[in-house]
Amino acid sequence: MNIDRSSHIWKALFYFRPFWESQAGSAQQLDLFLKKLGLENSEPTPFTEAHQDILQSLFDFKIIQSSTAIRSPFTQTSNDVFFSIGEAFLEGKSFHEPKQGPMPASASKASTAQHWNAFTESCFQGQNSDSPSPDWILDCIQRYFLFHALDQEPHVHSVAVASKLSLALMESLLQMDIEQLQQPSFRIQAIDLSGIQRFLYQISTKHAVKALKGRSFYLQILSEGVALCLLHDLNLGQAQLIFKGGGKLFLLLPNNDATQKACHRIQEEAEKSLWQEWQGTLALVWAHCSWNFNRDGKEWLNKDTEEPMSQTQVWKEISAALSEEKKRKFSRMVENPTLWNNLFQPAGEGGDTAVCQITGVELPKKNLVSLPESQDSPIFISPAVQNQINVGKKLSKSPLLHYTFRPEEENCDLKLGNVFGIRLFETSSISNNIKGERGCWFALNPKAQNQALMKGFQVLLKPYGGSRQALNPKGHPKTTEEFYSGEAFARIGLLRMDIDSLGHYIVHKMKPSQKTLEGMSFFSQCLDYFMTFCVDQIRNKEIYSDNVNIIYSGGDDLFAYGEPEALISFAECCSSSFKGFTQGSGMSLSGGIVETDPKFPIAKGAELCELAELSAKSLKSLKADGSEHNKDSICIFGKAIHWGEEFKLVKNLKSYLTEACTKEELPRGILQRLKRFDKNHGEGYQKYRWKWQAAYELKRLKENYKGKSNTQKRLADIEALLLQRKDMQDRHVPEGRNFIWLAAQWTEKRTRTKSN
Repeated sequence: MNIDRSSHIWKALFYFRPFWESQAGSAQQLDLFLKKLGLENSEPTPFTEAHQDILQSLFDFKIIQSSTAIRSPFTQTSNDVFFSIGEAFLEGKSFHEPKQGPMPASASKASTAQHWNAFTESCFQGQNSDSPSPDWILDCIQRYFLFHALDQEPHVHSVAVASKLSLALMESLLQMDIEQLQQPSFRIQAIDLSGIQRFLYQISTKHAVKALKGRSFYLQILSEGVALCLLHDLNLGQAQLIFKGGGKLFLLLPNNDATQKACHRIQEEAEKSLWQEWQGTLALVWAHCSWNFNRDGKEWLNKDTEEPMSQTQVWKEISAALSEEKKRKFSRMVENPTLWNNLFQPAGEGGDTAVCQITGVELPKKNLVSLPESQDSPIFISPAVQNQINVGKKLSKSPLLHYTFRPEEENCDLKLGNVFGIRLFETSSISNNIKGERGCWFALNPKAQNQALMKGFQVLLKPYGGSRQALNPKGHPKTTEEFYSGEAFARIGLLRMDIDSLGHYIVHKMKPSQKTLEGMSFFSQCLDYFMTFCVDQIRNKEIYSDNVNIIYSGGDDLFAYGEPEALISFAECCSSSFKGFTQGSGMSLSGGIVETDPKFPIAKGAELCELAELSAKSLKSLKADGSEHNKDSICIFGKAIHWGEEFKLVKNLKSYLTEACTKEELPRGILQRLKRFDKNHGEGYQKYRWKWQAAYELKRLKENYKGKSNTQKRLADIEALLLQRKDMQDRHVPEGRNFIWLAAQWTEKRTRTKSN
C-alpha cells in the first residue's frame, strides 16, 4: 500500500480541526494553509482510522470547541510577564495571563486573526526547502499555542501539547504494518541521567569554575543527544519526546523489532562511552513499558499481562522500572567480555600516570594537557575537561547548537563515543554549507533564532539556563575571583535552589486525570520552560547581568554564583516569579546561599550550599490560622526563613539598620547587642528574657547618646519594633529563626570596612 506520509503527518498535527478553523477564520482558510504545507490527500486510510480511535481513547472527548486566543509566553518580549499554569492544570480552567486576564469579546476576533497571521508567517519564515519540516511547524505551534486550551469535557487540554501527542502517535503508526493496526503496540522509553549532582560539584582547585559552565551544558545535552540519536535511527521526529526535564526524558515509540534493536545498540554504546570517560560518575538508566491498544474493546492493555492498563498505571510502571534499573547501573558491562575486562582485569600505564587537577581523575600523563592560563605554574587537566572549558567560553558567543550523529567524522566540541556529538557556531557563520549539514539544529536563545531566520535558516529554539554570562574584559565568563577584584573582605555567593517536594506533588497532589500522556507532557514542558527560559530572563535583567552567573538551571534544580547581595535578590525574584507562574498550585522554590572567599574550592562551597538548602527544606512553622507552613524558604548566613512576609520583614530591618549605621546615626556596636538576643531565651517565662535584656540595653544606649536626636529616634524605632510589634514577639522563639539576629548579621556583613 502506497502511503502519502506527508499528508498523514499534517493531518495528525492539525487533527483538532474545530480549533484550527476558529483560529484561521474558516475551513477554507485552514485548507489553504494545509495545502501550502503539502497536504494533498484527505481521504481516510487504515492509519488515520487507527489514529482517530487512539486519540479518542486518550483524550476521552466528545465535542471539541475553540478557545479564546491568548498569546503564548514564547511570544512575549517583557521579562516581567509570567503565565499561570496552576489554575489551568489543577482546576481545569482556561489558560490565561494573570496580569492581563481573559480577552474582551470585542477584541477577541481581531486578536485571533492577528495571532493566526503571525503564526502562519512564522511557519514559512526562513524557509529553506519546498515545505517546512514537521518539527519546525510543531515548534511554531508551541511558541504560539502552548497556552491555548481545547475546551473539552471533562478536561481542558493545551492545544500545542495535544497536537504534539497526535503527531507522535501518527509517526509511530506509520512505522507499523497494516496488520498490526488492529492492535497497535507502543513503547514508552525512559532515559534518566544519574549522577548529575556528583558530576557537577565534585571538582577541585580555583580553576574549577572555568569548567563548570561547559560541564553543566554537557549534562543538559547528554540525555537529549542520546534520545535524538535514537529518533534519528528510527526516522522519527522530535514530537516523540513527550516528557523532558532534569536529565530525565520519556519517548513514545512504536513497539517493534527496529525500536528494540536501536535502543539496545545505543544504550550499549552510550554506557561504554560514559564508563570510559567518567568511570561510573555518570550513568544513563534505561527502562520501558509496552502498551497495546485493542481497537475492538477501545481499551489499553499491558503487553505482557494483557490486563487493562490506564495512563496513570503506565506512569507508575515506568517510574518503578526506572527505580529498579538504577540499582543495576552498568549491568550490561558484565555481559560484554570487553567491558568486563575494563572493570575487573588489571589495567594501567605502569605507573606513568597523573591526576587531572580539576576532577581528580587519574589518567596517563601523555593524555593530560596544560591550561593555557597556567604557564607559570602548569595545571594539567584531562582532554574532556579542556573541551568543557572551551565550550563554556564558546557558549557566550556561539548560540547555534548542532547535533551530529556522525561524531567520528566531525570536529565536535563535545561528544559521546559514536552516539552523537555537538558543535557550536556563531550566527555570523551561517552559510549554505552549514544549512546542508545533517543532524539537528537549535538556537540557544530567541535572538539567535531570529538571526538565523533572517538568513533563511529554520532552527528550533532550545532555551537553557545561563545562555548569557557576566564576562571579564577578555570576553570569558567571570571566575569567582573576578567578581571582586582587589576589594577588602571580598566574598562570593553560591546559590542552590530546587522545587519543593516535586515527586510528592506528582504522586499525591496531581489528580489521576492529569497523569496522562498529554497531562504529564504539558506539566514537564511548563516546568522546563520556567527553569530554562524564565530563570534565564530573570538573570538577564540589568540588576543581575553583571553580578550573577548561572552554572546549571534545568529540571527542578538551579545553581548559580555571583555578588552576594545580588544573588539574594536573584533568589527572591526566582521564588516570587515561580509562584506567579504556578499560580494556584501551591508549588514553591527553596534554596540555600553561602558566602565564601573567592578562592575557596567550589566543590566545598557546593557542599555548604547543599547543607543550607537542606536547612531551608527542613523549616516548619505554623501560620496565623494554625495551618502548617513547610519549606518555601531560603537559608542565608546559616539560618532558614520563609519567603514572603518573613523575608520582607528581615530585609526591611536590614535596610533600616544599614542606612542608620552608614549615616553613623547608630553605632555599629548595636549589631552585636542585637545578635546576642538570639541566645537570651529559654523555657517557660524565660523565653521572654530577651525582652528584658533588649529594654535594658536600649535604655543605656539612649542615655549615652542624649545629645543626638537622630540616634535617639533610631533607637526609639528599634525599641518599638522589638518590644511592640506582635509578629517579632511571637516568632522570635524557635531556635534558628530569630529575625533580629539575621537582620543584624546581614547588616554587619554589608557595612564591614577595613577600619571596622
